[in-house]
Amino acid sequence: MDKEGYGFEVQPGAAEPMNINDADVSQLWSIHFPARHNSNKSRDLCAELFHIVRNVAHETNPEDAPIIRLHHALAILGVPQDQFHLFEFEMMTRG
Repeated sequence: MDKEGYGFEVQPGAAEPMNINDADVSQLWSIHFPARHNSNKSRDLCAELFHIVRNVAHETNPEDAPIIRLHHALAILGVPQDQFHLFEFEMMTRG
């Protein structure tokens, strides 16, 4: 049951963050990216997913250029590059 409208179960009173897998990131992004302009909840979740992608990119092969690591992380997590970069631009210009 989706108690909070995020597309996944939220456990009431959960003290520790939930673990999500790569497929969850892709699914959540595909639901919330299109809704980000109409829903603060969706925009906030996209921001969290954005940081997850950045963290995964940071942890990949350090010999690769940062943009290569980012594109590799996006592919692993199933987040479209164009959407990710658009969201990044929106975050930077949102003020």
